[in-house]
Amino acid sequence: MRAIKLTAAVCFLAGVANAQPHDHLQGSDTLAPFTRQLITALRLDTQLTYVGGGSTLGIQAAIRARTDFPSQRVTPSSRFVNDVESTQAAAQNLLFVDYVLGLDALVILVNDDGNPSLTRMAFSDAKQIWQCNETNWSQVPGSDRTDSILALALEEFRDDTHDFVDRIGGFFQLPPDAWWSNYPCVNVCFGDGCTQIIGTFTANIPNSIGYSRPTGLMSGNRDLSLCDDSQAPGTCTDTDYVRQSVTTIRDRSYPLSRRLHMYKVQGITGSFGPEGPQTTLLVGSMDPNVACPILAQNRFIPVFDGFCP
Repeated sequence: MRAIKLTAAVCFLAGVANAQPHDHLQGSDTLAPFTRQLITALRLDTQLTYVGGGSTLGIQAAIRARTDFPSQRVTPSSRFVNDVESTQAAAQNLLFVDYVLGLDALVILVNDDGNPSLTRMAFSDAKQIWQCNETNWSQVPGSDRTDSILALALEEFRDDTHDFVDRIGGFFQLPPDAWWSNYPCVNVCFGDGCTQIIGTFTANIPNSIGYSRPTGLMSGNRDLSLCDDSQAPGTCTDTDYVRQSVTTIRDRSYPLSRRLHMYKVQGITGSFGPEGPQTTLLVGSMDPNVACPILAQNRFIPVFDGFCP
């Protein structure tokens, strides 16, 4: 019996030694469908799982790449790595290298028939709506409604919410997991599928307004032209309002345009960096033949005209 047990133990240890670690990557929820489809297209399903959770979690996981096992050395993100995060990485003898996957935008949606005169909005008025200072449509420039505003939002940890409130500015974001409670007029959508839910609400409820990716656009709602007056409220002129399009997202004249990133961490000194399936994922994300069909499926815009065959 003792010999049999020893043989079994040796076989078990050999199996562990030969097993390939399965990496669970954190990162942007906006990029979750794209990244999962990319993993499948590259046949990495048995080696990589994308769990999402938000760009911040993915960036923090990459900062810990020297100490975590398995370590995350590639991170999809819908925002730039900030100065604090770069400093934290440098303290670990790491730096972030940015690869731009594609382009995207956020849109502000209203009901098509319910508010026909409203075609544009300044950031200063969006701020007043989502901070509950304007709660009736009669307070909103350009609106011909006179009833209450049904303001819709995505949950606190979503990358779309982070980008939206960061651009508009002035939100009190504590406690971190429930700061929308500071703004009781806002109706918050939680979980997967909220982009489509906000699209459906704005398409069917006349007094509603919400923000989402352009995938929330559908029959019954429309997006507004926007003007960024966050630094000087009330200064927008007629020519300052810009509507989202491929051109205005590429040239970044549309105020809620954004770049989508695949970051890798590498050693400031030494050869530390992505290995194995994470390297394959990074290279595949830059390959037009692999990435372009997935970009189109997710309604992301290629960085430049001619990138996709």
